[in-house]
Amino acid sequence: MKLYVLILSVVLFSVGAQAAALVFADTDKNSDGLLSKEEFVAGHKLNNPKRTEADVQKLFATKDLNKDGSLTPKEFESDRK
Repeated sequence: MKLYVLILSVVLFSVGAQAAALVFADTDKNSDGLLSKEEFVAGHKLNNPKRTEADVQKLFATKDLNKDGSLTPKEFESDRK
């Protein structure tokens, strides 16, 4: 049973990573492999219309680990465990 739970966890994590990669690629409008703050905000407005722009800006700042003003795929997924 423990092995089954472990395998299921790995599969679900993998599916989540694939979904995150698809969202990232769809949000990266200029296809440069990074999300600008503008791309990130625009993507959130489409997917989370009730979230305020201030909340999205704060989320971007939290995810921008190296503070360069853009998100890498790794930074974009930084809160996934």
